[in-house]
Amino acid sequence: MRIFEKTARFGAIALAVLFIALSLCGVFGAWFVHRMATDAALKGFGAIEIGVGVIDAGVARVDDLAAKSRTEVRQAAETIGTVGAQALANSPVLNALSERLETSLAPRVAQMQQLLAPVRDAMGAVGNAVSVLNSLPMLADRAPRLAALDETVNRLEELTADTTQLRGTLRALVDQKGDVASATVAALGGITQRIDTRLGEVQANVQAVRAEVTALQVRLDRRKSQLLFVFNLLLLISTLIPAWVVYTQVVVIRHHQARMRLPPVRRDMKTQYYTASSLDGFIATRDDSLHWLFPLGDVNDTSYPTFIKDVGAIAMGAHTYEWMLQHIVNATPPQQWPYTQPTWVFTSRALPGVPGADIRFARGHVRPVHSEMAAAANGRNVWIVGGGELAGQFYDAGLLDELFVQVGSVTLGSGKPLLPRAIVTPSLKLLSVRQVGAGFAELHYQVVPRS
Repeated sequence: MRIFEKTARFGAIALAVLFIALSLCGVFGAWFVHRMATDAALKGFGAIEIGVGVIDAGVARVDDLAAKSRTEVRQAAETIGTVGAQALANSPVLNALSERLETSLAPRVAQMQQLLAPVRDAMGAVGNAVSVLNSLPMLADRAPRLAALDETVNRLEELTADTTQLRGTLRALVDQKGDVASATVAALGGITQRIDTRLGEVQANVQAVRAEVTALQVRLDRRKSQLLFVFNLLLLISTLIPAWVVYTQVVVIRHHQARMRLPPVRRDMKTQYYTASSLDGFIATRDDSLHWLFPLGDVNDTSYPTFIKDVGAIAMGAHTYEWMLQHIVNATPPQQWPYTQPTWVFTSRALPGVPGADIRFARGHVRPVHSEMAAAANGRNVWIVGGGELAGQFYDAGLLDELFVQVGSVTLGSGKPLLPRAIVTPSLKLLSVRQVGAGFAELHYQVVPRS
């Protein structure tokens, strides 16, 4: 049986070591997955941030060029309106205006077209990245729309034609000899107004695109923080659970190692009620006095010195414990607590402890407490000191094995009963009777298990 127990404990330790190894692997695996997932998320968000940066820089530059172009077009419209009718007299002014439009307005429109090409590519890349993020529940978002940007490209193409028409009409005006018809001046004014309107539409569109991608960046920053928080929370949970498993398995290993180091447990451990009683069956007077007991004999003449050597745990009721506090621990002069064994005191109220003594207070049914006492006794016997009602509770639970009663040569007439239970069928089995001086007869009984 001992070999089987050791084998079982070795197996439990091996299983605990396996659980610890698997838990540690789980922790390292969780950290590895967290690292990979975090890197992938940061790369994805980083790509979007790069795209947003390209878009923001491009549309900001287009917005600036459109604003400058609008200013220049408005100045040209004002100049044409002022000097257009006297083209011949103001030809130097119109020549300068034509050259300025040739060297600044047309190149700006071309530059805006060039700037929007990478912006459109970046918006496509950002849209694809957002579409990938939409597959994750927490990261679903709206991709930036390309319609406004496509409309801006169309407006720039129209601006190219309008700019060419403006330059050609203005050049014809400069080359014309004589007065200019008012219809020609009005046509030039209409062209400049159309160019200004389209430049305004370009500005509005690129500003809308810029606002949209800026809002997208803010939302994605918030979602990135949420995702990283979830990753860290999952990592914490994935670390704490294996850590708890490791802790519990370490406790299991230490428990089995401690049990394996203990000496073999005696299988004949008994729960015994060892006490003294008057001839008429009382263990104390009504006021818990034992003044009648001590003159009857010396405890060292009884079986007590041999009995106490085999006791591994002690149980007593509240009244017995209070009697020992009053007459031993707090006596004058005070004495030390007489027992080295762990002692369970069954009480429903708060009682003081004894410094340096292993006193454990218990309440409720005796069976679960008896299991603790038996484990602490480690194969030695459990002693029920008293009183009679507590011994009766152990009898009721089928846990009482033997009684040792020192029957004194006195009668009390009334008091605290020895064992307030009706034990008739089966009756107790008398194992021995021994005379102890002139004051005691020691009776040793076995409790016959009830069917």
